[in-house]
Amino acid sequence: MKTVLLVEDDEAVSTLMERKLSAKGLRVLTASTREQLTEILSQQEIFVSITDLNLPGFTEGEASSIVIERGIPTILLSGSDSVTEYKKENPLILGRIAKHASNSLSTIISMVELFTTLPVGELCYAGPSRSLAAALSEISRIFCIPFTHCSDPYELQKSLENCPHSCLCMLGAELPGITGMDLLQSLPQTIYSKHCIAGISPNAENRAALEKAGAFTSIPANFVTADLMRIFERWNQSR
Repeated sequence: MKTVLLVEDDEAVSTLMERKLSAKGLRVLTASTREQLTEILSQQEIFVSITDLNLPGFTEGEASSIVIERGIPTILLSGSDSVTEYKKENPLILGRIAKHASNSLSTIISMVELFTTLPVGELCYAGPSRSLAAALSEISRIFCIPFTHCSDPYELQKSLENCPHSCLCMLGAELPGITGMDLLQSLPQTIYSKHCIAGISPNAENRAALEKAGAFTSIPANFVTADLMRIFERWNQSR
């Protein structure tokens, strides 16, 4: 059973969220003070956390920083729009939710459920960028799924055809000997029915071209983990 850590001082919010998550078959631990948080982190293995950015007894964002520094994927709860840039870019941040929004509870539950039961079993990158490959590899570690980097378009097709489970393939616009757009148009329909092929490029025109050629969606090269979570959500809903 996967364990969710809920760091929240509002007892009503915490109780309701704990009940909803427990109903999904998840083990939920709650903390509202520094002492409770320290004790849980020292004794428990946490799969994902939901952490308020503003808690009594902590400076703004301190509680979430403590959790993130332990390498725990985290959903941030906020009552405002203020959040530091490093938190936006940290790959362990799965998303940020305004906790007083009307649909905040259902959004949080959906995000946790999505993260604990990902609709794909592997993440791959097809493209020449080593920095993108490194970033996506780190994301796959957070998602606890295998990662492959394939720069050869023909090896990519063979790999997808032989993959035993669904894969999220992030496809660049330029590959050796072929564009990502041309590769998309050459892939058999059986691959599209099983795998999610999404474009990734720093260029907006290339992203639009990839989607036009058949990519499920596309994201910029300076993506954050929440961008991939949104792809997972859309892919899950489309199946």
